[in-house]
Amino acid sequence: MKVVITRKIPPPAEEMLSRAGFEVVVSPKPRVLSRDELKNFIVGADGVLCLFTDKIDGHIIAAAVVQLKLIAN
Repeated sequence: MKVVITRKIPPPAEEMLSRAGFEVVVSPKPRVLSRDELKNFIVGADGVLCLFTDKIDGHIIAAAVVQLKLIAN
C-alpha cells in the first residue's frame, strides 16, 4: 500500500510506516502544495498523511477516489 505525505515529518514517523510495510512517498516541496500539485501527488495513493494547512476537499478526494482508503492529519 502506498502512503503519500504532503510535507516532511519527523523521521521516526516515516520509518514506522516503512517498517509496517507501506511504500512511503514524501513531497519534496518544503511548502503547501498547490491544488493541482496536491491532486497529482495523491493519484494512486492508498493513504494520505497531510497537515492542517493542506486544503483537502471533494475535488482533491475525487482525484484519488479509485484507490484512496484513508486521509489523516
